[in-house]
Amino acid sequence: MKWFHLIFLGVALCCLAAFGPGVAPKKALREKPQKAPSSQPAPKRAAPSRDALVLPQPPLDVAIFAGGCFWCMESALEKVPGVFSVISGYTGGPEERPAYADVASGKTGHQEAVWVVFHTEQVSFDVLLEVFWRNIDPTQGNGQFADLGPQYIASIFVRTPEQRERATKSLATLTASKKFAPLKITTTIKDFDKFWPAETYHQDYYRLHPEVYDRYYEASGRGPFIRQHWGASQGKQK
Repeated sequence: MKWFHLIFLGVALCCLAAFGPGVAPKKALREKPQKAPSSQPAPKRAAPSRDALVLPQPPLDVAIFAGGCFWCMESALEKVPGVFSVISGYTGGPEERPAYADVASGKTGHQEAVWVVFHTEQVSFDVLLEVFWRNIDPTQGNGQFADLGPQYIASIFVRTPEQRERATKSLATLTASKKFAPLKITTTIKDFDKFWPAETYHQDYYRLHPEVYDRYYEASGRGPFIRQHWGASQGKQK
C-alpha cells in the first residue's frame, strides 16, 4: 500500500476502533426503486466469502474500470444517472479472493477496480467511458497520481466484443483530440475474467468517511489534476 493510502486508511481505522463499527456492509446491488426494473431481485449485501461477482440479468449490464484508487472511481461513477450500484474490488490477476494487503503490494497481478452495474435503457456504456476518462490521468503509466505500481494503473476491462469496440473507439477519440499532447495515452484495454469484491471497509468509503476521503482525494493530486484538465466544476467529490 502506498503511503497516501496507508495514512488515510490508518486514520479511518483508528476512528472505527474508537467509536465502534456502526457501518453497514455495502449492498452488492443497492436498491434504487426508481431505476431498477420490476423483475430485479432483492438487493444483496457483498458476499462475506467475497466470491467472484456474477453478471446481473438484462436490462442491467456491467462495466469494469480500473482507475487507481477504487474509492475515487466508486465516488465518480455512483453519481451517474442510470448507474444501479458500484462495487470496489480487484481484477486482472490469477489469485482467487485476493486480500487487500496482497493486492496493494503488487504481488498478485490484480488491479484495484470497480464493478459498475448500470441500466442499459437509462445510461450507455459510452457515457460511462466518458466519466472514466474524466476521472483519471490517462497518460500516467506507472499508477494513478500518488498511488504507484501495476496494481494502480488505469485500464478498461471489456466483457464483450461490443464493449471492446466502444472502448477502442473512445480511446481513439481521446487520442485524436490531442488533449494531453505531447504525452502519450497509456491506459490499456484488457479482456475481463473475474472480479473479486474488496473487503467491506473499502465499500462506500467516500460516503462513510467523507473528511478522510476528501483529504486523500486532494492530497493525492487527483482533484487538482481533474480540475486543471476538465474545468473548475469537475473533480469535486462533495
